[in-house]
Amino acid sequence: MEHTHFHDDHTEIVPGRAAGYSRRGDRFRINMTTLGMIGDGGVFTTVEDLLLWDRYFYDNRLGGEDLLEKQHTVGILNDGTELTYAAGLTVSTYRGLRMVSHGGSFVGFRADMIRFPEQRFSVICLANLSSVNPSRLARQVADIYLDEEMEPALRTGRGGRQRPAGGDMEIPEIPELTEELMTQYRGSYYSQELDVVYELVPEEDGLFLKVAGWRFNRLTLRSDDVLRASGLTLNMVRDSRGTVTGFRLDAGRVQNLRFDRQ
Repeated sequence: MEHTHFHDDHTEIVPGRAAGYSRRGDRFRINMTTLGMIGDGGVFTTVEDLLLWDRYFYDNRLGGEDLLEKQHTVGILNDGTELTYAAGLTVSTYRGLRMVSHGGSFVGFRADMIRFPEQRFSVICLANLSSVNPSRLARQVADIYLDEEMEPALRTGRGGRQRPAGGDMEIPEIPELTEELMTQYRGSYYSQELDVVYELVPEEDGLFLKVAGWRFNRLTLRSDDVLRASGLTLNMVRDSRGTVTGFRLDAGRVQNLRFDRQ
């Protein structure tokens, strides 16, 4: 993987580097970072290098079966609930097929990598525009190539209810996050467990999650009162009058973390 590294020096020149972008109204702007990080948000790579990394999971050339098993072993909560998050991988099913995946987003970059081990089929999607949804695009590719081996596609409508899609294959319908809904969600939310405030802030290009004033993730509506960003699910909570009073945060290994509206 000759073109992959942890970018811990933001002044380093990287040949062929892509800039990240986000939309502001009818214009685009550079959306980059000057942080130097080892870990989340700090990996520079290419599709070709990720292909080499993907082959490791099929050919098992690094650490033997024990390492692969550890990487795919999901966490279990104290009450016995089994998570889908393992050692840096999400192990789940998609349309009836076992799928191993992980996505990410940071500033103007979006990425997702999904793998169907039994079918020896993988999709890698890298984007440098914040409004791109690589998770949806990767699954659309899988829908095309693996449709005959998959269970019928489901259409997701308002309320999160699913039903068989018409025709041979149809991509799940994503509800619209309207200005009215963004206004309802807007506000500051406090987690006593983390002692932190998360803000939901509507801007010209969407609804964003902010932490300490830093714009962290653009949120999309997945079903009624369920917001998603890369790796995060916000299940909005309403009282008997329909007013938003908080949300429950799911983030892979973390489930049902309570945030109360201030």
